[in-house]
Amino acid sequence: MINNSLSNALEEMPVTFSTIFNNTISPTVSTITPLTKLAQMNNQQLLVAINTDIPAEISTEDIIREYDIQTNEIYTEHNEKKQQIVTAWRLLSYLLGSDISFPAPVEITELASASTTPENKLLTLYHSDPTKALIAKVLGCSPNAVNSEVAHAFFGRLAWLDTESITSVKAKAQLEKYLYGLQPFWDPAIQLGSDDYSELGRLLTSVPEELHHWMVQFKRGERLYLLTEWLPLASQKTLYDGFIKKTQQQGDDALSVFAGVIDRELKSLKQQYRDEVLGRALDTALASKNTFMLVMMYFNWNAVLEGATREQDLPTIDWSEPISLATRRDCYQRMATYLLNSSNVPGSEDWLDDAIEQAQQANGMQVLSLATTLRQARPQLERDQALKLAGLLLLPLPTQTPSLKPRPENAPDPLALIDSVPNITALLPTAGGIAPADALLDHFGLDLICQGSGADRKLSQSALDSWQLLMQTAQFEAFSAKLLQQLNWYGGHKNEQTSVRVSQALVGRAMVDHFTGSGASQAIERDFYKNGISEYRYSELMTKLREEIKTRNPALSVASVDILSYLLFRSIAPELLLSGVPDHLSYGRGLQSVALLHGAALLEAMSPGACQGAKFDDVVNLSAQLAANTHPEIQTLWASTRVRPALRYALAHGAISGIDDIRNATAAQITPAIHYLDAQQKLHAEALNRLNSKAPDRRALAEQQLTSAGVARDYWNSDPNPNQAELNKHHIATASQESWDRFKANIATRNNWGAGPHERSGYVPPPPVPYPPLVDLMMIGDRYVNGSDTVPTVYHRAFTAFSDTLTAAESTVIQRLLAELPAADRTLLATSTLEISRLTFGDQAASQGIFIRCQPGDHRDDFNQHLASAQEVYFELIPAAGVARRTPQQFTYLHSRERRYIPPETMSNAVEARREDDREQIARARLTPLLPFDSSAYINGTVARSAQTIPLPLKATLVPAAPLLFNTAANETATLQAIADAAAKHLLTDPIQHSEGDITLVKNVFIIVKHQPNLTKF
Repeated sequence: MINNSLSNALEEMPVTFSTIFNNTISPTVSTITPLTKLAQMNNQQLLVAINTDIPAEISTEDIIREYDIQTNEIYTEHNEKKQQIVTAWRLLSYLLGSDISFPAPVEITELASASTTPENKLLTLYHSDPTKALIAKVLGCSPNAVNSEVAHAFFGRLAWLDTESITSVKAKAQLEKYLYGLQPFWDPAIQLGSDDYSELGRLLTSVPEELHHWMVQFKRGERLYLLTEWLPLASQKTLYDGFIKKTQQQGDDALSVFAGVIDRELKSLKQQYRDEVLGRALDTALASKNTFMLVMMYFNWNAVLEGATREQDLPTIDWSEPISLATRRDCYQRMATYLLNSSNVPGSEDWLDDAIEQAQQANGMQVLSLATTLRQARPQLERDQALKLAGLLLLPLPTQTPSLKPRPENAPDPLALIDSVPNITALLPTAGGIAPADALLDHFGLDLICQGSGADRKLSQSALDSWQLLMQTAQFEAFSAKLLQQLNWYGGHKNEQTSVRVSQALVGRAMVDHFTGSGASQAIERDFYKNGISEYRYSELMTKLREEIKTRNPALSVASVDILSYLLFRSIAPELLLSGVPDHLSYGRGLQSVALLHGAALLEAMSPGACQGAKFDDVVNLSAQLAANTHPEIQTLWASTRVRPALRYALAHGAISGIDDIRNATAAQITPAIHYLDAQQKLHAEALNRLNSKAPDRRALAEQQLTSAGVARDYWNSDPNPNQAELNKHHIATASQESWDRFKANIATRNNWGAGPHERSGYVPPPPVPYPPLVDLMMIGDRYVNGSDTVPTVYHRAFTAFSDTLTAAESTVIQRLLAELPAADRTLLATSTLEISRLTFGDQAASQGIFIRCQPGDHRDDFNQHLASAQEVYFELIPAAGVARRTPQQFTYLHSRERRYIPPETMSNAVEARREDDREQIARARLTPLLPFDSSAYINGTVARSAQTIPLPLKATLVPAAPLLFNTAANETATLQAIADAAAKHLLTDPIQHSEGDITLVKNVFIIVKHQPNLTKF
């Protein structure tokens, strides 16, 4: 520990600052270089000049009092040393303020950290404006001439180290290692005077402890620079040579090698294009210890390869301080820039700077924008390499990407004022060997968010989300600006920024028109508004439109088909973008699809783009929800958006004609279409109401008769025999033969065991059976109102009416579903032989679905033979879910069986047994479908939205109805009605029979067992 016995020595210095101030240097700017001027000044001149320019308030006395400078005997022997130390102290206090502690990490392990504190403090010392101003004034030069070399040399002159005793070779080697070696001089493990530094014990003994590290830094800084200072001074070749020579194999592309290293550092991130995510990941990787070691190794490796054998031959970089994150970024960015610019690139040498600047102006996808440009300029880069390289070049990236919600920014077409969308032919990029649409979308950055390559590449996310990304790239904005310029709209010229909603809608509409053939004789959009579209189901329609796009764009990749399909759907049929739409739903032919079309039109009218991602269940009910709204504007909107769905429906069912394009329908065509739709919806509602009819109730009928007869309620629930006189007054009669007597006799017989006289002692008579109450006897007909039908007779009549109503309503619903089938399916049913079956799943009967086996033509005589010429087609009906559709199914029909050898002596009996077995096997095979069914649909009436995701697929057994159906007149309407009648009857027979109920006795009380059919409808 340095003693403080001479703490007042500074006050006794022979050269005081008051006298130094009188020996000033002329401030005139010299024509000689700052380094030459510094070399010409002796120590005394330099110290005087420095102290002259340091404000007088930073005095020696203040320094001694504030910092308690401690000295020793050696210190007082050299006045010049005193002046140099005090000058250094004053200068540090002036430039750094009250905290002049050296910015050394606490532990050596912190050296690899990306801490900014040490670097910032040293940069403040060497490169702050006050530093440059002071050095410029001392040396008589411009502050701009004070570069790193001048600043380091200037502070190097202030370094005071006791080197008089450093004379031996060993001591000089230790000094070299201590001052300029790779081991940080501030390492707490270093002890001057011992171990590897045994000859340096007196090196800093004459320097106050607070200045130990500063004096070493001043001296070290004469030769070594911080990496952040060295990077601008080093040649680009020096910057990357070590990196490439350390990692590159012979023949490897240097850029690919560098990009590969960055890619491996972020191997956990795959195809990450979001600025904030990639930015954080890159910063984390750059701040790691591994990056510190790589940087140091790469730069030193180049020197070693070039013959460096001593530390002084290594690059002049000071590795004794942590490298900040900003410097690490700068280091890698400089290498990346050099490698990208090193190859022959068409155009300006500033292409990369321009690309970076353009990407930084992007609306949100900066990385995706730059990565797209990099891949176009450097095709050898893989997707991940381009994205991560772009992220590196753009650091620091925004911490949060602007969020563009699909609504309203991603609305389909808010350009109502545009009569004609600009043609984009002249704006398309060169396609090369790919489809033009692929080339344009790749220009926007599509390939970077795809999986796979070539025509088979696919989007890594939904088309909606992919478009959302592309519309935020710089390339997209530039393309939309050209379209806006053609329209002479705001946003088409430099420094004009228009709404993203407008620009993306304009580009999307222009792409739809160009790539789907708008205006051509076979334009997709024109065909879409014809009647033929209603022959498709939703899933089939989407497939058809996609195929139309592919036909018009040969060799188009799957990913681009998805994007163009999305743009087309949102433009002409936003309902196709809804989620959860059942794949069995027809397009415009069925009432449920009309509700969906109307709901989607309402939703889009109220909030353009809202169909994108909206749920089927919400939209399909929207029309009914708003129908009762009394607000005038809502009513007007409701009526206007209903027109096209009504036209589609009426055209599909032949209610109107003469319309080639529903957009051009006249009022004379719209009115009957609306009326037809109203009528059909009313008929359907009535059928559903009838299906909700309740079965008659025996007890209610009995109570009604008792009430009409005037019997007091006190008599209803008690034994009528004691009260018969009173009941006679109300004409309550007793049946000639009571069901109760027969039932009671059966009870007695079962309990009397037939005991004889010799067994009387062991006989226990059964307990008396209570007599049923009056209302129960009325229910079974043992009591009745004289002159009126018994309750069982009334009940049977009411139940027959109920059954007929239910069956007729079910038939109406089924007939409507059959009429909503495509024309080809209706024609097939009308001209085929049909077998209608229910299903059973094991022991469970299914009462919610019908399976139809269809053999084209008249096969009433050979239906069960299942001839190969009769290609069977299968349909299923699930009335409760509103489903009628074709369905795939398979059977293994047995026409003969392999015969086994039968001994002659058993021939007669065995042949008959074999024939019977054959008949059973053949019959069983035709009733056993091989493919599983949607069991929830047939049992509960709940149909899976997609045939690909059936929740409970089970195999079933058919329960056919008789007879087979075939309409010799081939009348479609009559055939469909016959199918509906037969299907309704076969479907409801068992449920209706069960719902009629039985009367039984449980614990001496009559119970009516009833089963109400489950007929919940769509």
